[in-house]
Amino acid sequence: NIYQRIALLGEGLRRNRLGKLLITAAHFTVTPAQSSAHARWILDNVEGAAAKAASGDLLFGTVDSWLVWKYTGGKVHATDYSNVSATGMYDPFGMRWSPLLLKPFGLPGGLVLPEIRETSGDFGSTEAFGDPIPIRSVVADQQAALFGEACFEPGSVKCTNGTGSFIDMNTGEEPMASIYKLTPLIAWKIGGKTTYMIEGIISSAGSSVQWLRDNLRIIGEAAESERLAESCQDCGGVYVVPAFTGLTAPYWDPYARGTVIGLTRATTREQVVRATLESIAYQCRDVIEAMEKDSGIRVRGLKADGGASRNNFLLQFLADILDVEVERPEMLEATALGAAYLAGMAAGLWKYPEDILRTRKVEKVFKPGMDQETREKLYNGWKRAVERARHWA
Repeated sequence: NIYQRIALLGEGLRRNRLGKLLITAAHFTVTPAQSSAHARWILDNVEGAAAKAASGDLLFGTVDSWLVWKYTGGKVHATDYSNVSATGMYDPFGMRWSPLLLKPFGLPGGLVLPEIRETSGDFGSTEAFGDPIPIRSVVADQQAALFGEACFEPGSVKCTNGTGSFIDMNTGEEPMASIYKLTPLIAWKIGGKTTYMIEGIISSAGSSVQWLRDNLRIIGEAAESERLAESCQDCGGVYVVPAFTGLTAPYWDPYARGTVIGLTRATTREQVVRATLESIAYQCRDVIEAMEKDSGIRVRGLKADGGASRNNFLLQFLADILDVEVERPEMLEATALGAAYLAGMAAGLWKYPEDILRTRKVEKVFKPGMDQETREKLYNGWKRAVERARHWA
């Protein structure tokens, strides 16, 4: 029938590069993190910037390309594929700067864009510390963490928990369009081979615990949250939706606001603390469910890194609400580790990403222990709470 034919047409669009670009453009969201928005602001607000851009005398770049430029004494103006794919100006499907994405921001053609190089490779050398030191990798932070967690297989997922949480899935050698409001990115390009990923960002993770400490003052330090959460059996029906600046993936609702719902006279501070930690895990499930729908891949496990991953209660509840094992590595600073691995490959310490697998050490594995009925009841309560928080401002 006609509905089936239309559905097949949609699937066909997702299988070709132009169709993927159109789908991504249809779901495109401008965020403050995108370099395209920053470039437009500079052109509008910095005296002389627009004139220099028009005459070809203004270089555009991200933090990494600026550092490379400075370290090499202005000899190299370059970035890598992972960083450029996050600018909001690059087409990861056609592997080029996109006129479709550049035009809405009115960025002039004379703007000098950086050369795009492979993630693991030659970015010149620096003499800033005395003798010449080669720069052998440039990589974006979450892509570095994905590499540092050895997520080399399609469908492998990591979650970096810090002030916010960043959930990333390796999607293999073909770029993937997201219908469920995630961000398709380039993970890295090594030896002529491009690896892609999709990303969901949670703006309030560790910052929610900071809110408990600094604003509500119901905990003295962040580490105290683990003990308090474990001291109560459940949240007593309390949910915290930490939409302090709106909700990010997969909702992208800037008008959502923070909500604490389900309070009674019997509610304790321990339950509020526990509900705040649980909210991080619920948001991770929101993103991972969107990833599974986009990719058609069932997530079988999760690798967690970042400072907030020291919290045992958080990772155990994450395993319970996702119903998957959660691994915590010995090295929580996966971003720095991934960048070092990539530089090591360019220097010849490892030949293939798979050679790095034997160096990865897992500190602890958190196994799910919650029954399905409880899991789904809790998560359904979360979704109801989110709906109360949305479209508020």
